[in-house]
Amino acid sequence: MSFAAELKKELCAEPLKRKEKMLAECYGMAIVSRGFDAGNISLVTENQGVAVRYAKLMERLLGVTAETVERERADGAVYTVSLTEEADRAALLKLFGHSGKEPNRRINIQNIGGEENYADFLRGIYLSCGSISDPNKSYHIELAVPFLNLSKELALMLSQLLSMPKSVRRRGDYVLYYKESEHIEDFLTFIGAPMKALEIMEIKVVKDVRNKVNRRTNCETANIDKTVVASARQVADIRLICEKKGMEFLPENLRELAQLRLENPEMSLAELGSVLKKPISRSGVNHRLERLAEIAEDLREKEKEA
Repeated sequence: MSFAAELKKELCAEPLKRKEKMLAECYGMAIVSRGFDAGNISLVTENQGVAVRYAKLMERLLGVTAETVERERADGAVYTVSLTEEADRAALLKLFGHSGKEPNRRINIQNIGGEENYADFLRGIYLSCGSISDPNKSYHIELAVPFLNLSKELALMLSQLLSMPKSVRRRGDYVLYYKESEHIEDFLTFIGAPMKALEIMEIKVVKDVRNKVNRRTNCETANIDKTVVASARQVADIRLICEKKGMEFLPENLRELAQLRLENPEMSLAELGSVLKKPISRSGVNHRLERLAEIAEDLREKEKEA
């Protein structure tokens, strides 16, 4: 099961108890659905649990039976929950204080009740028109709202309760969204999905640790590569000196280091310095190797001139 499906499953597991809370949630589901007028009250969803919950809410609040139709598509089933009887549609609109003829749908704040019901209302909004990406891949949650004024009212509500969402127009919808993991966690916790919010936090921690390990590994690998390349160049310089002049050509301090480098090409500069008869610092080793490089370069130049 996908993260998005698991989230809606967690939200749909919230018990239906007090009427005020059921009213707020059902209103949230209805107000952002495609069908919410006298001729058509329906909700289309790919999630069976959402379809069952919407039908159950209307039954609990009005005692009406909604029709649920399942339609198979290539990418999965789609469920349409609708009130087929005109009287039932009229009863639901009356319950929510809507005429069913509004050209630009707005929120009737009385249906939400007190502050304790805002979470239920937003849970209904999300169940009806919300979606979320897999946090293992990206952080993104959105609400696809069908009317401009409705989206503006929701954005204001979210800004007062949580944080201001960003918005974009897409295929006729006014989409409100969050891309910051902290805002998504806050939203999920508020609407009643603390387990999924916690899962995002855990995923984020794992990602941070993995990124730090990768950065450290890449850095260490780059340092190893540099050491290998530098060592190979130093060995080539020393062998050239030995070939052209012999090891005895070098002063004792350079001869000792040159011999040590030939025998230990994998050692770092600090390690080379620590095993000399008279240990020296990394910078001291580097200075002596630079002297060897200069001698080798002089020999190469003389060879070109000859």
